[in-house]
Amino acid sequence: MITTVLPGVALAICTVTDLRTRRIPNAVTLPLAVSGLAVNLYAMGSRSVPGAVGFPSALLGLATCFGVMLLFHVVAGHGAGDVKLAAALGTWMGVEAGLLCVVHAYIVAGVVALASLALRHRPWRPALAAGAAAPPMAEAGIPLAPCFAVAWCLLQVGSVTGGLSW
Repeated sequence: MITTVLPGVALAICTVTDLRTRRIPNAVTLPLAVSGLAVNLYAMGSRSVPGAVGFPSALLGLATCFGVMLLFHVVAGHGAGDVKLAAALGTWMGVEAGLLCVVHAYIVAGVVALASLALRHRPWRPALAAGAAAPPMAEAGIPLAPCFAVAWCLLQVGSVTGGLSW
């Protein structure tokens, strides 16, 4: 229960702040990462935490998701909050599911970017005067916290339904 509620609440908070301010607060990502490591460390000894991945997998999930997102941060210019959010999710999900969450988040972001561009560049719509409208989300950058939230939800549904995922 805690392995779904705590990351879900953190993702909801990060989604709202990312959409409003384009920032993901450290006050959410750091406690999420520490609590993920703590819960998985506790679960190693007692095995009484449903959904826990174990401390080694949590630590490796943190490092792997952090490394992949850090590469995207350096190469593509993503925000550092996205890096920390992915690393924190890696502590709760482990390596495989954490990387799947990153991949799914980018698929969701791609769909959002394409939809934004398609809605902006409709051939039947007259051209707008320069500066008349804000650029489409795809040009301004896609906030990734909502994409991570959707990806996380899809993976949670997949784990509940016995692996049904996309």
